[in-house]
Amino acid sequence: MQIKKIKLENFKNFNRFETDFNGRNLIVAPNGSGKSNLTEAI
Repeated sequence: MQIKKIKLENFKNFNRFETDFNGRNLIVAPNGSGKSNLTEAI
């Protein structure tokens, strides 16, 4: 399965978030910024 785009509204710590995915992607951010929440949304 290939995910091309994700849009979140009022999901955990994301009020509004939208991004496009191209090929391979790496999610890097400080602790507590929502990396696990983004993975859970997917």
